[in-house]
Amino acid sequence: MLASAYVKEARLRAGLTQAELARRAGTSQPTLARYERGAVVPSIATLERLLAACGLELSVRLVDIDPSYDENIDSFLKLSPEARLQSAVNMAEFTLELRRGTRA
Repeated sequence: MLASAYVKEARLRAGLTQAELARRAGTSQPTLARYERGAVVPSIATLERLLAACGLELSVRLVDIDPSYDENIDSFLKLSPEARLQSAVNMAEFTLELRRGTRA
């Protein structure tokens, strides 16, 4: 995920306008807008400050490589474009059901 997406998602999750987040984080609304558009990439320290102003933190960790991803990618690439699209739609619907709590 790009820094721009993190900033925007954090702001929206916190229910803040760009102006409100900018004020909380000690920056300007135009600068925040440039971060969200991806026109400017904030430093890690700035990104952490913006996320903290939303009550969130960025967590990064190292994990072992999982070779099963390669197998999943290979099998996915063998599907037709239509089948790949349908698979993506199915996964999105499944994710929404999980988020709504309508699927166990």
